[in-house]
Amino acid sequence: MPTAYGLTPQDGVSEIHLSVQQRRLLDEALSLLIDARSRALEIAVQVSRRQGATAPDVYAFELPEIIELQRRIDGKRELLDAMEFGL
Repeated sequence: MPTAYGLTPQDGVSEIHLSVQQRRLLDEALSLLIDARSRALEIAVQVSRRQGATAPDVYAFELPEIIELQRRIDGKRELLDAMEFGL
């Protein structure tokens, strides 16, 4: 059943209510996590190449999942910000 904002429980919004500041902090944390995992992937690829091993891919570091989560949170943040500020 959609919430007042037209979102469903599957969107996760009804399960967790975050303030604008909390959503921004979560977005920043996910950005930092993406940066850290990307650097770790680069290092792992370099080490694998030196050792002649198969290099890991982005899925080994869950980068697509983190990026998708960040996009979902960004989309919700924009929608909720617009409703909160009457945009």
